[in-house]
Amino acid sequence: MRLTVAVAQATPVVLDLAGSVEKACQWIAEAGRRGARVVAFPETWIPCYPLWCDPGTFGKWEHGPSKKLRARLARNSVAIPSPQLEKLCAAARSPKIAAHTFGRLPVLWGSMAVAAAGVLLVPPSSQGK
Repeated sequence: MRLTVAVAQATPVVLDLAGSVEKACQWIAEAGRRGARVVAFPETWIPCYPLWCDPGTFGKWEHGPSKKLRARLARNSVAIPSPQLEKLCAAARSPKIAAHTFGRLPVLWGSMAVAAAGVLLVPPSSQGK
């Protein structure tokens, strides 16, 4: 059996949930057009991975600016369930592709299994095989 896997090495629309979901849908569709059955996104692709943060202050719970950023990251994350998740599922449904990421972007289609910090949804046709 041959399995084609795509890796989405793309920058999200930083701290823009709607924009990042739309971009993810485009990447999922393109991966499907190219024959991929699985597409993987980088860790915390939605909302983004805040590399610019100073680890000395970002991790401090009561640090005011860090609290504001954590709240903004949470507001721009995909919730389970949500309209954004439904849109991602619809994007994966057409090419029958599974998508996965670790972090806050749930991954797409069918029944859900939680592994580590990620969520993987797989097309119903591949369940139980």
